[in-house]
Amino acid sequence: RYHHSLLTPIMIRMGLLASLRSSSLNGEAVGIMITASHNPEDDNGVKLSDSNGGMLPVQWEQMATKFANADEEKLAEYVIKMTESMEKLQKLMVVHVGRDTRSHSLSLSQLAIRAAVAMGATVVDHGCVTTPQLHYYVLRSNQQNMPNALLSFSSPAGFERDYLEGMIGAYTSLIGTADISDSSNSKNSLGSSKPRTVVVDCACGVGGLKIPLLNTILRQCEKEGGMLLNCPSLLAMIPLNMPGDGPLNENCGAEFVQKQQKFPRFYTNQLNSDSNSIDEN
Repeated sequence: RYHHSLLTPIMIRMGLLASLRSSSLNGEAVGIMITASHNPEDDNGVKLSDSNGGMLPVQWEQMATKFANADEEKLAEYVIKMTESMEKLQKLMVVHVGRDTRSHSLSLSQLAIRAAVAMGATVVDHGCVTTPQLHYYVLRSNQQNMPNALLSFSSPAGFERDYLEGMIGAYTSLIGTADISDSSNSKNSLGSSKPRTVVVDCACGVGGLKIPLLNTILRQCEKEGGMLLNCPSLLAMIPLNMPGDGPLNENCGAEFVQKQQKFPRFYTNQLNSDSNSIDEN
């Protein structure tokens, strides 16, 4: 993570490295996430996801550090050495790319994409996503590592729907286990038809793009099966601090609340309900 103006060569190198990693795994997909998470808006960075949706092995993390710090001559030497060390460079290389909402993330992601394409990789550009989404997409795209999984998508949009529906499915399953027999008179109880709402501090970042999508799926679940869950009114989230409402992560977001032990600033609305904070991540 550095000031975004310093990261042009890093993004190119990580595009090269991700392609080589995919090749070393016989074409299994890996991922590149352009984000600086909860850090200041002028910063940016890059995270690499291995084919299992987790971190790179230690030896590849060390290689990433070498790629980032090497001069151009040394970098070329590393690439040649790595390709020669592989018995046969796989023709199929797949790299998934995601980015946060920072104004410079798009141009930085394009550098990584162009480098991966130059290596011969197939690139799936997911646009603005959270870091957990990108890791999930990489994991789910490697079906051979998930023999019992039923894939339900055929496009980047399908990846997102699958991810969000999985989150809502876990939530509705949890709600379905609740005992509401003695809660009929409780304020906003599970058995009440009164909407239960929570205000979400989206840190002026990517979370603000995803909360409305989650709400849409929640309302559909409510319409189709709320009574079956003994819960006619599922949670409704009110997203505040949306992209463009204020400076990214400034006096808001989960990192700010946790470290400063202060209430987040809301740039466009006053808070009137329970709240929860998330980061640009």
